[in-house]
Amino acid sequence: MPKVLVLGRFAVRHVERLRARLGPRWEIVTWHPDEDAIDDFTRHAGEADVIVGGPVPVDRWPPVPRLRLFQISWTGHEWTAPDRMPVGVPVANVYEHESTIAEYVMLAMLEWQIRLCRMDAEFRARGWGGEIVANGPTHGEVRGRTVGILGYGHIGEAVARRARAFEMRVIGVRRSRVPCPPELDWLGTPERLDELLAESDFLVVACDLNAETRGLLYAARLAAHDSLEVGGDEVPAALDHLLAPGRAMGRADDVVELVEGQIRGPDLGLAGLVVVPPDVEHRAA
Repeated sequence: MPKVLVLGRFAVRHVERLRARLGPRWEIVTWHPDEDAIDDFTRHAGEADVIVGGPVPVDRWPPVPRLRLFQISWTGHEWTAPDRMPVGVPVANVYEHESTIAEYVMLAMLEWQIRLCRMDAEFRARGWGGEIVANGPTHGEVRGRTVGILGYGHIGEAVARRARAFEMRVIGVRRSRVPCPPELDWLGTPERLDELLAESDFLVVACDLNAETRGLLYAARLAAHDSLEVGGDEVPAALDHLLAPGRAMGRADDVVELVEGQIRGPDLGLAGLVVVPPDVEHRAA
């Protein structure tokens, strides 16, 4: 009977869904870092035909004579360099979470312009407050704004389609040169990054971490575009002098290091920064 090892905190949460799909012809075992010993991983890995999950809990792989596939249960694969994985074993990642992330991006841009949460909080606190219809505060809109996408792939395409529906202008940069798709106003390669930053009202960072992208954004580069509202996988701590109240927003994630500085923990020291944990791609099954 073929054997699947489901590995890590995230993957083991979905083991019953995998069991329902594979049926009784497969043996499925799990390894949880908070509950199981390293020896259990070594034993299961040595018997597994497939491993599903994230980073392995050892520096050196044990013998895996039966292993035919290492399936990552998310997109990121920066820890799977060839010298870290068993020779000859295919490594695959996944996508299809781009629709959820794209909806979050639209939510973030709309909230940044409309401030619905602030309106709700103020109304709950003071009610009408003597205001009459059409005499209250105004708000912005995303229509006519430009969103720049750094790393135009599955996520970028999903964001672009939704942004177009809101009559936004959409531009993008990606590693390789391809024809510009109809949902973009222009699509360039990295040498046009500064042009993208100069034209963008919002920046969506959707590229992966590799030797070419590490440090691609940095304080001096973003400081040159001080009208830009930043949203993506990382915002530099070095930008705290730029972030007056209401200046920028971003997602705190300790994975992608596209800019100088790290954001970790609740005490960020960045006034006016909207920060959420890296869970925007998670959705109910």
